[in-house]
Amino acid sequence: MKLYLKVNNTKILKNIELLVPKYNTKVSNLLSKNSPIEYITNIKSANTLDEQKDELFFDNRELLHLVKGIYYGNSSCEHLMPTIKDIVEVKQMIKPKKYNFIFVFAPLSEFSFEKANEVLEYLNHDGCEVVVNDFGTLELAKSFKNIKIILGTNFTKTIKQVFTNDNVQNNILNHIEFENQEVREFYKSLNISRFSIENVKFEYDFLKSKPFMYVDYYYPYKY
Repeated sequence: MKLYLKVNNTKILKNIELLVPKYNTKVSNLLSKNSPIEYITNIKSANTLDEQKDELFFDNRELLHLVKGIYYGNSSCEHLMPTIKDIVEVKQMIKPKKYNFIFVFAPLSEFSFEKANEVLEYLNHDGCEVVVNDFGTLELAKSFKNIKIILGTNFTKTIKQVFTNDNVQNNILNHIEFENQEVREFYKSLNISRFSIENVKFEYDFLKSKPFMYVDYYYPYKY
């Protein structure tokens, strides 16, 4: 198991130890009226993880040592795509920690493709894992041989449990398209072996069947 942290800007990264829910008591000091909403959300998520540590899959006291890398970027708004300058700064900051680096794209319109292409060209030099959230960005990333593509949560949209009883939830809503062998074969043919999903209930048995794929499991979505 590898644990990665989602980071949206350098302010978060500079205070990453405080964002990890390990004796998480000082994070309120990092907030200000000008703090971006995603920064506030990250801090609240860390507090949520701390409150639910007994229900999760890790020993909270050892969490910091489990962190192997970061996801960097914005997965929801193309206008908040980091620049190459931002990426260089972040890579320098995580280098002493030897964190792996994964870049995250939001769903892109045609107006962002030029900037995305520049980012991919830069990341392609040394090779990089990249999360894509739409087919256009997937097609763009495919043209870079050193880019390893990960399918973002937009490729595994699931219906959250709301206003449904357990029987409906269990029989209808906990299934995703990757259970279908042909779907996995299609993505494997594109040299894609990983997809992302939020922390929702779904059947895992298909992960033991060929063609095999890996899962990036996003916390802290919680019922």
